[in-house]
Amino acid sequence: MYKRILVPIDGSKTANLGLKEALRLARQQGASVCLFHAVDEFFFAAASEGVMVPEEVFRSLRDTDRRRTQSFARRRRSR
Repeated sequence: MYKRILVPIDGSKTANLGLKEALRLARQQGASVCLFHAVDEFFFAAASEGVMVPEEVFRSLRDTDRRRTQSFARRRRSR
């Protein structure tokens, strides 16, 4: 039935449970899993009371998210 399953991740307990279920479903259906994580840059800019957040912060967030996604991918391959 399913060919591809898009899974939003953010490192939270809820996201981890969703990933676990998506992996279970993908195994049953022979589907692939695509991990997705987004950072809302506008939220950070607005939260800083009008001061733009330096690019270094966004770079750090992207790097952390990239490592998290790679970790999830390794877990997926090892199952």
